[in-house]
Amino acid sequence: MPLGNWDALTLETLRLHRPDLLAEIEAASTAHLQTVREETEARVVVLERGQRISELLFKYGLPVPARLGLAGRKGQGIVNAAFIETLLTLADDSEVERRIAERAELVRSASTWQSQLWRTSGPRSRDQLAIGESRSSGSVTSQEFARSLKVAR
Repeated sequence: MPLGNWDALTLETLRLHRPDLLAEIEAASTAHLQTVREETEARVVVLERGQRISELLFKYGLPVPARLGLAGRKGQGIVNAAFIETLLTLADDSEVERRIAERAELVRSASTWQSQLWRTSGPRSRDQLAIGESRSSGSVTSQEFARSLKVAR
């Protein structure tokens, strides 16, 4: 085969005349395919872990971030990017579930604590007490209200 006739070049011709060149091409292709396969497998693992994290967040009543499949910015502080990254790096699924359960319990206890704080704390100033007393003593006329303002000054 003359050198200028590239259209006639086939795998059989390479096997016959340049098996070394064909082996080099195959080795390079095999290495590239192996790299692509490993990258794809790693991405699949991350996607599967993300899916599992989404399911667990939903199970425990926590918001699912948009990058894991739920649109919206609700609960961004409860389940933030740093928390998701931490979950993705954990090796054990039971550890992932334990961390999500802890976060859910923390959110519930903070909510309970906040509502108890408001219920038990009562008024925060004397003026609130005065308003409460004036309301409980019956209806106040506008003149009485104006007099109470003058006295307070």
